[in-house]
Amino acid sequence: MENIKKIKFKLFICSLSFFIIYFGVAFSMLMIKPKEITNKKSTQKITEKKSKIRGNIYDNNGYLLATTIRKYDLIINPSYIRDPNKFELEFKKIFGNKINFNFKDKLSSNLKYLKVKKNISLKDYNRVLKIGEPGIKLEESYIRKYPGKSLVAHIIGKVDVDGKGISGIEKKLDNELSSSQDINLSIDSGIQNIFKKLLLEQIVKFKANAGAGIIMNANNGKIKSIISLPDYDNNINNNLTKEQLFNNATKGLYELGSTLKIFTAAMAIESGKVKDDQLIDVSSPILLSKSQKISDIKKINFPINLPEIIVYSSNIGTAKIASSLGHKIQKKYFNLLGFNQKVGIEIIETSIPSIRYDNRPSSLMSKSYGYGIQISPLHLTKATAIALNGGNLISPTLLKDRPKPEKRPPPPPDIDLKQETKLVRPNLDIELPNFSVPVDFSGAFLGNMNDLQGTSSALIPMVKVQPQCPIQAIQGGIDGTVQIYLVVGPNGRVKLARIVRATNGTLFNKEATKAIRRWQFKPKVVNGIPVEQAGELTVEFICNA
Repeated sequence: MENIKKIKFKLFICSLSFFIIYFGVAFSMLMIKPKEITNKKSTQKITEKKSKIRGNIYDNNGYLLATTIRKYDLIINPSYIRDPNKFELEFKKIFGNKINFNFKDKLSSNLKYLKVKKNISLKDYNRVLKIGEPGIKLEESYIRKYPGKSLVAHIIGKVDVDGKGISGIEKKLDNELSSSQDINLSIDSGIQNIFKKLLLEQIVKFKANAGAGIIMNANNGKIKSIISLPDYDNNINNNLTKEQLFNNATKGLYELGSTLKIFTAAMAIESGKVKDDQLIDVSSPILLSKSQKISDIKKINFPINLPEIIVYSSNIGTAKIASSLGHKIQKKYFNLLGFNQKVGIEIIETSIPSIRYDNRPSSLMSKSYGYGIQISPLHLTKATAIALNGGNLISPTLLKDRPKPEKRPPPPPDIDLKQETKLVRPNLDIELPNFSVPVDFSGAFLGNMNDLQGTSSALIPMVKVQPQCPIQAIQGGIDGTVQIYLVVGPNGRVKLARIVRATNGTLFNKEATKAIRRWQFKPKVVNGIPVEQAGELTVEFICNA
C-alpha cells in the first residue's frame, strides 16, 4: 500500500514537472519578438491595417453617397525569393511587362519589403501564390468612393490620401466619420438630380458662367438640395479648376437685388414705421445727384401700398420705405437676419456677408433693394424662411436627423407614393436641351434618367423612382442594363414587372425591379374608360465611380 502511494506521488511530481516545463516553453515562445518568429508561411497572409473603416454617407432616402472600399497591394520580400529568374518569368505571365523597375536587381537585393503591384485582385493574388515562392503577401488599405460623382460633390466634399476629410461634410464631420459612424443627410438625390437639370437649362439660356440654387424646408431648416455649377467629380483629384471646386451656393457672395425687398418690407412692419395700407407715391424717380437716380423698370403713375410695392417690385417705393427706417434700424434687422456672420451648417465652405455701411442716403436706399450688400444664396434662403414660416428663425441643416444617426442603418423603407408624387411630379416631363456643358449630371448610381424610356408602347411615367447600384457593382466598378416587360393597371400602378434580358447576370435585376414597381404611369383611357397597358423599359446602371 505504501509502495502504491509512493508510485502515485512520483507520477504526480512527474506530471507537475511536465506541466511546469510545458508552461515555461510556451511562455518563452510568447515572449519572443515578432521579428524572431516571422517565417515563410506567415508572409503569405493578408496584412490588414488596424484602422477603423470610415463611415458611409447616405441621402434622405438611404441612397449611398460616399463609402469606403478595400484595395490590396502586392508585397514581396525579395530575400525570400529562391529563384528570381523563374519568379520574374511567371510574374510577367500574369501581369505582363507593366513593372516600372528593374525586376532582377530588386529581387537580388537585400530588401525586406517591395511593393510590386498596386490595387491587385484576389484572383491575381492567388495566381501569384501558385508560383510557389514564399515571401508573398497582400497589404490591405482603403479608398474613398463617391457613387454619385458630381451630383453632390460640393456637399460631400473629399478626403486626402490618408483618408482625412479636407472639404464638405467629409471635413466638417471628420471625427464622426473617422469613428465609423454613418451620416444620414437631408439631401434628396432625386430632387438634386432634377434641380440640377433645371439650373443647367437656365445657365444655357442666359449664357451664364455659373449658377447656384437651394431647396430647404422653411419650417425645420432641412435642406433637400444644394446645387453649385460648375461642379466636379469628387472621385477625381487631377485637373480640377478653382471654379469647379468653389461652392457658389454657400460661399459665394453676390448682390442679390430685388430678393431683399421683402426684408425691407418686413422691417417696416416690425418697426411700425410703415402701415400695410399706407400709400406711397412712386410716380417720379428719386434724384440722388445729377448723375444718379432711383427709378423703376416699369413706370407706375399712381400711389401704391406696401404689399403692392413688393408685387410691382418697385425700387422707388422700397427706397422710400428705407428712408423712413434709417441706418440704425436697417443695420439692426440685417444683423437679426444673420447678415453679419456665417450660416451655421455642416460644411465649412461658408462666408460672412459684405455690407457697405455709411451715412449717405444713397447707401441706405440701395441696400434696401439689394445693392451695396453682398450675401450668399444660403444666407438668403435662411432669411427668406422667416417670412414663410411665421417669423421663426431656423438653422439650416444638411442632416436628416440632428441626433447622431444609427450605425449601418437597414435598407430604407419604400417611399410613400403620395409624398413622392407631390415632390417629383411637377418636374418629371422636362426634357433636357441639346447643349454641351462640361458637367456630369447623369446621377451615376441612381441610374440614367434619360435612358428610362418606353420602348414598345406609349407608357408615360408620372412618378419615377431611381434604381440604386448594388454595392457589389460599386466596389467592382461594374455597369449594366436591365430590360423589363411591364403591365400597368388602369390606375397607373405597375401590376407585373418581368425581366426580359440583362447584362452581367442577375446582378442588377433586384434593384431594377424594386425601383420600377414603385413607378406610376399616366393611365391609358379608351372610350373614356381606363384600361391596362403594357410595354418595355430599359434601366441603365452607371456604377463605375
